[in-house]
Amino acid sequence: MAVSTTFLDQITEIFGSLGAITARRMFGGATLFCDGVAFALIAGDDLYLRADDASKQRFIDEGLAQFTYEGKTGPVGLKYWRAPERLFDEPDDGLEWGRRAIKAAQNVTTQTTRTSKLTSRRPAPRLDKMEAVSEGVRDTPTGQTAAKTDDAALVRAKRETRSAKRPKI
Repeated sequence: MAVSTTFLDQITEIFGSLGAITARRMFGGATLFCDGVAFALIAGDDLYLRADDASKQRFIDEGLAQFTYEGKTGPVGLKYWRAPERLFDEPDDGLEWGRRAIKAAQNVTTQTTRTSKLTSRRPAPRLDKMEAVSEGVRDTPTGQTAAKTDDAALVRAKRETRSAKRPKI
């Protein structure tokens, strides 16, 4: 079921004081962003807020359902939980739940970025030739070192490094 424009406008108005609220329609629903951080989903006329391990218990205590969809092997639950109905009647409470959802989304974004940098599968770059060129020194054909006079040496060193990394087929 598609998201109604009036419902989307109402949600944007509730969270408007938290920052620049934008919506991106996708998969028949919409994702809400606050200053570029995805913090809420809208499916039909249901609002789901982002939760992390610390805030998830609050949703459970209120008896709110987790957002799920049917995957290939069965239901898949996302870290979004249905928002309480009172958010639409109590603006201050809505802002508090919105702040928590944004904080949870920011925490997850920070953890994902940190983890992906640590678990990168890309091999470390070879710096032996690159360091010499970037410091303004390069090897000449006679085996002597000379000061870098142009950027061509840097380009050549980068090409050599890239070609050395390519697998031989």
